[in-house]
This record gives sequence, structure tokens and C-alpha cells, in this order.
Amino acid sequence: MLRKSVERDGKISAEIDRAVKLNQVVWRKVVKKFRRGEEREIAMGEVNRLLQMPVEDIDSADTSVPLTTEMREIIKNMRSHIDSLSRRIAATTGLVPEEMATVISDNIGFYLTRKYAAFSEPDWASKVDPEVRSRMRSALHHSYRQFFEEAAKENPYNPDGTRNDRYISEEQQGQIIEQLMDDILYRAETSDSPMAFSAAVGGSKAGTIFMRRKLVERDKAQDVAKIDKKQEALDEKLVAKKISKKKYQQETDKLQKERAALDSFDYEGNNELVQSYRAFLGESTDPTANYANSVTKMITSLETFSFNQSLVELGLEEGFLFRGNEESRPAKLVPFDSLADSDPLRPFKGLYAEPEIKESIELLAKKTADYNTSGPIVRLLLRFNAAVKFGKTVLSPETHVRNVVGNISFMVGNGYLNEIFTSGRSIKQALQTVTQGNSIFLQPNKEAQRRYQELLELGVVDTSDYTGD
Repeated sequence: MLRKSVERDGKISAEIDRAVKLNQVVWRKVVKKFRRGEEREIAMGEVNRLLQMPVEDIDSADTSVPLTTEMREIIKNMRSHIDSLSRRIAATTGLVPEEMATVISDNIGFYLTRKYAAFSEPDWASKVDPEVRSRMRSALHHSYRQFFEEAAKENPYNPDGTRNDRYISEEQQGQIIEQLMDDILYRAETSDSPMAFSAAVGGSKAGTIFMRRKLVERDKAQDVAKIDKKQEALDEKLVAKKISKKKYQQETDKLQKERAALDSFDYEGNNELVQSYRAFLGESTDPTANYANSVTKMITSLETFSFNQSLVELGLEEGFLFRGNEESRPAKLVPFDSLADSDPLRPFKGLYAEPEIKESIELLAKKTADYNTSGPIVRLLLRFNAAVKFGKTVLSPETHVRNVVGNISFMVGNGYLNEIFTSGRSIKQALQTVTQGNSIFLQPNKEAQRRYQELLELGVVDTSDYTGD
């Protein structure tokens, strides 16, 4: 179990390290090109916007400040990283409900874990800027225009004299918008996550319509280009006789209908709603934070689920987990019950274990680093302790000389005679490898980075003891 636990943490660390490295590269490129703070902030906002586009659209997307081809390549690597993890989640049986897997697949190219003040800052509703609130109100009125126009045409009363619930007066329209805005802020404040929030909003018809919208910015030129690309692919299939003329005509008709629908789609209104909605919730426009949060969240879910599944298999095989119907089961067993779909322990649902075993499994399966949750005084002491140790080891020439000279006798004793004469090269490779894990050493080396990623996955580096280990 310990070996599997180390492997899990190593795989998580490797993906996070990859995200950190890409974040560092894109930040340096932006800082190098944009010297003024205002331009730099705009550029990072544009990086964040491109990061929420499909990979194939990033090169051609217009930006308010010029982003180099090299920057766009980095952003494409970041987007591809997120998409690859999304595909893994959707393809992993049992990790998420089937409906959620479909949603994830549909949002590949768009999904990004964003940080919103509405979910983290207390009393965010009272802190929303009046201009942001007004912009959200206008965007909602515009988006609901057709809905309100149809509702206004309804007869206020039913034939039996009772009020017609489908009728909405002009005065009620404003009340519905205000209620929806208050509901969004309230649900965000009382929800643990944006996912839980999305499931909660929608008690009214207006709320349901709002949450059914795919809140993604769209560009007509890009949508048209996608349809053209599909048509070209169809044409090539027809020429190569890989598709019948009847099927070709059916698919072409579908594409023509899609193209016609683009002419009636309100791109400006849609994009204004998306932007105002994100501002209303206090979205962070820092792409490095959003990208790192996305990768951390997804790889942690993937590897934790995989680890817990392997733990279940091991437990049933070794006899410390039970299905409850075994004849030789211990007398005192407790169930793994009341586990939600979002609970990391859901692979254990329906199984039984002895109380001590169950407690150990819960600690192991939900293990997190206590350092992140420690108080500021504890963190300060830990940093001071780390600084002292860093000075006594890494910054100490005496320590390095002692390690090199003292280990020669061990190498001779174990028969490593040739390695003594090539140790200089080995030390150089080791130094190149370990420095890939620290942003202080700005010497990117692909081979050294590959070795460092391998060591991360094996749990050789970036491994610490946590409370409860």
C-alpha cells in the first residue's frame, strides 16, 4: 500500500511540475515582451482567454495586444495538457457519473478550472462593483429578450379566471432578473464548488434557462471555418468514394443548416453575457493560477481514484476488505456507507472492514499535506527550519566535499570501480536533473527534465512526510 501511495503522489507531482514549468515559461515570455505593468496585465488576460479556446483556434484568435507565435505554442501546450486529462477522466469508468462524463467530453477545448471570489470571499455579494452588477443586469435582460417577449404575449389570466403563470409583465421582468442575480450570488456563497453551484441554480424557469446555456465565448469566423473544414473532409470522402452520395448529401444538408443557424446567433450578446457573468462572480484572470488549479484538480481526482481502486482489489485479495457475505469474515465489521459520488472513497462503497482498518484506509485514501492548512506561525517556523537545513547542506562546500570523498570507499567496496573515473559526468547529470525542480535555476534541459519527471513519478524527489504518515 505504501508503494502504491508513493506512486500516486509521484504521478500527481509529475503533472503539477509540468504545469508549473509551462507557467514559468509563459510568464517569462510575457514579462520579456511587455515591460509596462498595464500592458503585461492585458497580455496575461489575453493568455487566459486563449487558454479557454480549442487548440486549433488559438493560432488564429485575435488579441488586443500582440502575442508571439512562441507564446501561442506554449498556450496550446497548456490547453492540450488540460484536454488530455479531461479525456482520461471521461474515459475512466466509475470516476464520474455517465452524464458528467458526457459533459466533460462536450467541453474538451473549453474547460478550465477558474477561481472565483464568489466561492472564496465571505460576503462577496456586498462587494460586487455597482458597474459590474449593472453590466450583468443589462446582459441578462438582453439574453432573456425573446423569452420575455413571448411571455408578455400570453393572456394574464386563464379561462377559469386564475392567474396565468406563463404571463410576465414588464415590472415582473425586472424582478425576475434581480431575483436570478441574487440567487446566483447566494448559491455561490453557500456552495462548496462551482460544480455544486451549477447544480443548485435553476429553481425557477428563468434560472433553468440560464444554467442550460453554454457560457463560452464564440467567434463567428472560427465557427464558419470549422464548418468549412467539415465540408472539405466530406468532399474528400466523396471523391475517394468512402461515402455514398446519399450520405454525403445528408451530411451536407446538416452543415448548411448549421451555417444558417450561425447567421441568427447573437454572438455579441452571448459574449457580453459570458464576460459579465464571470466578472459578476469575481473571476480571476490569472492564467497561471487557473491552469495550475485545473491540472491539480484533475490529476488528483484521477490518481486518487486509481489508487483507491487498487486498494480495493488488494484488500479483497489479501483479506482486509470484505463484501459482507463471506463465511469466514470477522465478527466486528463496519461498512463504508453514505459515500457521495464526489467522495474519494466511493470505490469502497458496499464493502466492510474492521474499525481500525477502515480508519487507516480513510487516512491513507484521503491523505493531504498538512503544510498547506497550517497556521501562519507554523508555516513561518517550517520555513525557518528549511532555510537552516538548506544552509547546512546545499550551501555548504564542506558537506559536498565530504559526500563525494566519503562515498568513494563505498563505491570501491561494492565493485563500482569504473564509475569512480566517470563520477564527474554523473555529478553533472545529477546536478542538471535536480535543478529542474527549482525555478531559481533558469537552465531548461529537455533530457534533464525527462529524468526529473521520471524521478517525480517514482517518488525519489519532492517526497515529504506529512502528519499521519
